[in-house]
Formats: sequence, C-alpha cells, structure tokens
Amino acid sequence: MVWCGPALRVILMVEFALLGGYMRGQGGAVPQIPVSAVPSAAPRVRAPLTVLNKPIVVEFRSTRSKKLTDSRMVVEAELRVMFYRDRDGKTRTDYFDSSSRGEGPAVSILWDPQGKAVTFVSFADRTVQVMVNPMSPSERDWMPAGPFVLKFTNDQRTIRELECKRVDILPIPGHTIEETKDEIWVALDWGIVMLDVTETAAEQLRWEVVRVERLAPEPSVFRVPEGFVVKRISD
Repeated sequence: MVWCGPALRVILMVEFALLGGYMRGQGGAVPQIPVSAVPSAAPRVRAPLTVLNKPIVVEFRSTRSKKLTDSRMVVEAELRVMFYRDRDGKTRTDYFDSSSRGEGPAVSILWDPQGKAVTFVSFADRTVQVMVNPMSPSERDWMPAGPFVLKFTNDQRTIRELECKRVDILPIPGHTIEETKDEIWVALDWGIVMLDVTETAAEQLRWEVVRVERLAPEPSVFRVPEGFVVKRISD
C-alpha cells in the first residue's frame, strides 16, 4: 500500500486511485484538487480502468496502524472508499476522510469509458475538473503502482464471495523493496483489489474490502453534481 505526505497527495490520488491507469492529460497536466481533500493511501496494484458487464458496489477501508511493544495495533489514520461500476464500465470512486463520517465524500472520481473522460469532483470547493482522453495505457490491464513487477500466483481464495488470486510483488532490477510481510489478493474477473496488507516492524498498512454488492448502481450515481464550477483540463 502507498501512503504519502501532503506534497505528493494530488499526484498519487490521480495515479493510484481505483480507476487505475495514468491519469495525466496529453500535455502532462494534473488536476489541482485541494490537498486537504485528497486521500492518502491506495493499493500497490492498479486495477483495470475499464471492466465491462460486471456491475458492482464495493466499500473499502484503508488504515495505517502503529505496532505497540505488546504487538497490539493502534489505528493512526483511516480512509473509507466507495466504488461503483455499471454494466458499461462507467465508474465512480468516493473518498471519505475521518472527518466526513455521516457526510458526503471529500473527493469523487468518475470515469466514462465511452467518452474517454475522467471527472474529478471536489466537494470542499465545489469544483468539477474534466479531463478528456487521458493517457491510459493500462485501461484493461493490471499494473504495478511502483518500481516493481506483479507476479500472479496460483494461490486462490474466496473473499466476500468473489474468487481471488494472490499477487506477489518483485523488485525491478536495480531497485530494492523494503523487507516487509506482504499479502495482496485481487478479484481478477471483477477488477477489484480485495486485500493489500504491508507490515513492518513499526506499522501496518491495510487496504481491504468490507462490503460487496453485485448490483448495478443507480444511473444518478454517475452524474456530475449541479451547481459546481466546471473546468475542462484537456482535449
């Protein structure tokens, strides 16, 4: 899992969100969303950007926990994420920080595979930024979210009634990966990172699915809120 400081959050939100892919515009532009509204964790595996005929609603929980001397874990940071996908591959990802319990998301990201447009909605300043034709070489592929390669193993298990495969991460020649206890499981057919756990001697980073509903979201989920200022990033 990837956690980051404030200076990197905008770029990491764009690159490591559930949408996957490389969300920079053709000119290299990155949407300017308020740092305070940006999530600070994401799995180390990028799911395919577009998955067809697999409508689903998923709730994720992402935590960073400190390990105490008696091996107990104390949660220091938490993020809740809601993910929606319809049969045509449209998606919406909502990020809720710890201060938005019972309220709306801090940030929403919408993907329209037919219009090739990604839309960033910031509820903090009521703005909408639309990026058309982003560079997305991994639209239908699983991709690493760092300087490593993915190895899909033959290990299988069922998580939340979805068949999953375990993924190992291997260093790219010339790079080293911090020694950690890792566990990553993905639902290949559904394009969902179900579990990503990284544990060091000092802390544990955990991204996990806590709820799955295999149903089509309401069409209104994918509409841009009214009354927001819209800015077009690229064509």
